[in-house]
Amino acid sequence: MLFRKVLLICSCLFSFSFFSCGVQEETSEICFVGDSITRLWDLEFYFSGRDIHKHAVSGAIIEDVAKWDTKDCKGIPTVMLIGTNNLILGMENDTLTSVFIDDFISKYIHQVKEFKASTFYAVSILPRNFLWKQNKKINEEIQKLNEKLEGALEASGVSYKFINLHEYFLSGKNEIEKDYYFDGLHLTQEGYEVLSWYVEDAL
Repeated sequence: MLFRKVLLICSCLFSFSFFSCGVQEETSEICFVGDSITRLWDLEFYFSGRDIHKHAVSGAIIEDVAKWDTKDCKGIPTVMLIGTNNLILGMENDTLTSVFIDDFISKYIHQVKEFKASTFYAVSILPRNFLWKQNKKINEEIQKLNEKLEGALEASGVSYKFINLHEYFLSGKNEIEKDYYFDGLHLTQEGYEVLSWYVEDAL
């Protein structure tokens, strides 16, 4: 496990130093949409050389995005990382209800189509254990939701890439990698390095 982490971080550092040297060819605009995880993400640092459009509010749920002015996302690559705050509304006996899942996915896909992005990049909902007090089964439920979300994107007809990071933020079966979180939900610098590396790789 330690070897995997060291290798990953070395790859991240190499990748970021490589991009910062001006070798990166892609310098187009890119739109990021999300909740507090995106709001706290130092996008200008991790995606230097790009013109960043950022729409992110702490506590945001998928329903909130429809109220934001995201016209600047039209025609450019758009990355969205959102959904962790919706989970609170959908849990019943530590399980996400089918009604919640269907509703969430419907609203998510509707919003994706509203962006009219050149390519939509869906970052999977990350595992969590907020304040280290949650039942770890929630991460099994999150993975199921991510799988259904990917299937819905496949059927939506939009140009998309699904960036499934679920396994990379776990240290064991449904246990989050604590080095990547400072409170079980929001990310540490190490967590953002991992997140940024995989998103940059997809772009």
